Amino acid sequence: MVEYVKMAESLSENALALRGTEQSWKYLKTVGDIKVFTKQSPNFGGTAYKFVAEIDAPKDVVYSMMKPPRTTNERLSWDKSVAHYERLETINESIAIGLILTHPVMRGMISAREFVDLYCFKTFDTDPHPDYANISWIFAQSVTHHSRPVTKSFVRATNYPAGYAIAQKKSNSSQSYLELFVNTDIGGMIPRYLVESALPSQQASYIQSIRNEVKRRMQ
Repeated sequence: MVEYVKMAESLSENALALRGTEQSWKYLKTVGDIKVFTKQSPNFGGTAYKFVAEIDAPKDVVYSMMKPPRTTNERLSWDKSVAHYERLETINESIAIGLILTHPVMRGMISAREFVDLYCFKTFDTDPHPDYANISWIFAQSVTHHSRPVTKSFVRATNYPAGYAIAQKKSNSSQSYLELFVNTDIGGMIPRYLVESALPSQQASYIQSIRNEVKRRMQ
């Protein structure tokens, strides 16, 4: 448990370093109204991604929904982007370990992946962005856990330090900004162009699921 607490401390620092400044990211494209940016990952030979969107809901509603929950049904009831979710261990109120199994994508050209991640939850009162009020983070990175050893049944992917950030708008407190950072080596012998084709559409689908669920919860 102490080991995971120490890892969580460095995780948040490294994820914030990945975020860096807006100038450190290169604009790639817009998917719907979601802006996609890229840069070289500092952790492996692939690409890190940043997705930016606005959500028509207060920050606290979005953040409480996106935080990895304690039960499987809480996640799968709205997030269709994953095949399975499970809370493996709760370290404390701010740190947890979870399991995610993904669906195959690109018509099966990229098979299902398995992630075992350490989550760290933090909120900051200020942010350099001029229209961000308080901002809450879900930091994540891959770890090993005794309850889920690597098997041949799934390809174990690696999430390097990254996370999701939800910020309250200063200009309109009933709306929020969402920043998603993906710093993932999905493993396997997958051509880079397939990964770069699949990731933006996957994240766009996830963001749309978030929008749909917050709208339902606010009715």
